[in-house]
Amino acid sequence: MTMKKREKEILEKVSFEARYVALYRENKGKEPKKEIGLEIQKEIIEKLERKVRYNKSERFFKYSEKESGTRFQLNLAIRNSFIEPILDINNDDKNFSLGGPFGGLAKDLNPKLEAYFKISYADEKDLEKNIGAIFDLYDDIKLEVQKHLENE
Repeated sequence: MTMKKREKEILEKVSFEARYVALYRENKGKEPKKEIGLEIQKEIIEKLERKVRYNKSERFFKYSEKESGTRFQLNLAIRNSFIEPILDINNDDKNFSLGGPFGGLAKDLNPKLEAYFKISYADEKDLEKNIGAIFDLYDDIKLEVQKHLENE
């Protein structure tokens, strides 16, 4: 995928690649002590003050907001001891779109990265910490997108 210049600038401004790769490396190889069920996963996310809905057919949690004509969405596919965060931001009026799996976005920024990667976790504490870090990154991206669109 070829990333547009403005989308690349937004991700670079929040140090997306460095932060996501660091989170990946910090958790690489962790294996779950036990499977964490959907209800507990949802409780963990909502403990972080994020209201989500579970999409059964696609098997991910969806967090969505709409502000000033821009739809911000973060999907979290959590299974087999991995978290796959997927970003989806759109503003049709300003012809703006930024999205994709975080691992793919990081690889778009730096083609030298190994491969597409997800975040692993060992237990509920790890899951909460990692989802918190993912939402921190999402919040920073959202803020930069808002700044960018206001200046257009």
